[in-house]
Amino acid sequence: MTVDDGSTDQTPRVIEVAKKATSTPVVVIRLPDTGYDIRRVEANINRASSRIQRTRRQYDYFMISSDDCIFPPNYCSSLIQRMEENRNIAVSSGDFTPISEYAKLPQGTGRIIRESFWKQIGARYPVGYGAETWLMIKARQMGYQCVNYQEIRFEHLRPSGAMHRHKHWGISMRALGDQPLTILFRFASAVKHREPITFANWLTIFTEYFLPVAYQHDPYLLRYDKDLLQFVSEQQLETLLNARKIKRFRGLVAALWRVLSRISGT
Repeated sequence: MTVDDGSTDQTPRVIEVAKKATSTPVVVIRLPDTGYDIRRVEANINRASSRIQRTRRQYDYFMISSDDCIFPPNYCSSLIQRMEENRNIAVSSGDFTPISEYAKLPQGTGRIIRESFWKQIGARYPVGYGAETWLMIKARQMGYQCVNYQEIRFEHLRPSGAMHRHKHWGISMRALGDQPLTILFRFASAVKHREPITFANWLTIFTEYFLPVAYQHDPYLLRYDKDLLQFVSEQQLETLLNARKIKRFRGLVAALWRVLSRISGT
């Protein structure tokens, strides 16, 4: 299932070539070109999902991919094998970013989602800021696991933030219930480990998170349910207080957490 939302880079021709090279049905949903807008991704996924649901075809997993990735031949089979061995994994992916000693969440592109979990949440994404991350938070809230297998590599032809320059990240974090102290620690960690987010882009993230005035009437700004926001807050505080370097200052960090959360209104 391919959603072509008005591409101008020969996508229709590539699809036609692919259709002739395989016996697998290739279905295309064509939409008019309305300009680049990262917020349409979830809406496009929902269109594809609705079309699949109407066919009543049975499947166990499905994969989400953007148009700028190159996957090795065994990418899907490697991930599915791991998910078959652990039936509690709802979402998994490989990785295209530098390998880290720290666990990561599945990437937005290249992620494989278990069909049974997908149907449990209505077989659709919410269309709004933070929806990609919402999927994984929802899975964990429901008791599932989400795994990034860093050793399974794929290529992402556009660097992270190349198109959107991390715009909407700050408001997405706020919408999902990320707490101020967590944002500050993420910034410090990103600087230390040289993650590919520039200082200018971090200023964009901070501005959107701490000064969300421009988004007050934005239709993409969802109000996620209170249980999910509470889950995020509790998980983040627990992770922070259990960090090895924080344990000596747990009381101070917890107090600072409460003050900053109250000031920011999150």
